[in-house]
Amino acid sequence: MLGPDHPQTLSALETMTIPLERLGKYNPAINILTTVLHKLQTILPADHPRILVTAQNLAFLLNRQGKYSEALELNSDVLEKKE
Repeated sequence: MLGPDHPQTLSALETMTIPLERLGKYNPAINILTTVLHKLQTILPADHPRILVTAQNLAFLLNRQGKYSEALELNSDVLEKKE
């Protein structure tokens, strides 16, 4: 059995945000992605592709919710780590 902080468990949680986003339920989706991102950051290197994808997904939702400065800051951080 996989634990709550296992990368596959976190990936499954992240997938759950897709229908939430499509229903316009941004707050629950953002809360889930924020939790997933923080947990990934404790178990993987800062520039790990999984972290960068999750951060981009969170930035997308923040943008959809109109939180443009937060989305820009997160995307800028992702871009910096990809370079």
